Amino acid sequence: MHLQALSLSAQQIADVAAYLGGKPVTAQPVAAAAVPAAAGLCASCHGSNGIGIAPMYPTLAGQHESYLIRVLHEYQSASDPNGTVLESIMTAPMIVTNWINMQYYASTVDNRQYGSGNKVLHNVVGGRLGVFEGNGGDLRIGLPLQSLHDGQMLRHTPLRLSVFIEAPQSAISAVILKHK
Repeated sequence: MHLQALSLSAQQIADVAAYLGGKPVTAQPVAAAAVPAAAGLCASCHGSNGIGIAPMYPTLAGQHESYLIRVLHEYQSASDPNGTVLESIMTAPMIVTNWINMQYYASTVDNRQYGSGNKVLHNVVGGRLGVFEGNGGDLRIGLPLQSLHDGQMLRHTPLRLSVFIEAPQSAISAVILKHK
């Protein structure tokens, strides 16, 4: 999405966001005349009705207009010549997102080993350090099964986090080297 959005003006981004924002999600095709010209770039992946044509493309219809404007304006390396915005993205939200994702992933893939078992049996240890399951045993640091499973199916798909950064390799490498 970011590559296509680079060619859009602020007004075109606002038009796309106004068109898709808050719109009810419907599988019905939309008449071409009703779609802003700039949204044609989005339609190749997200459909003319704002519903992704494949599972890898998220549904845009129904999203808040302000959210759509923000993601269409996301990080642009040309606007960050010193790499300060890139550094703040790579050293804060990316790391925290990885921690959260890893906790969900590990707790889902093997809850007995990496999760914290049954929430009903938890005894908190060391303030917020972790929990024991029952009256002893190993410290459990992952998520309880009840946070992952609704009794019939997993509520979190175990996927490894993928982060894609559209920036010069030299800028990405500089951030990595600075924070080794």
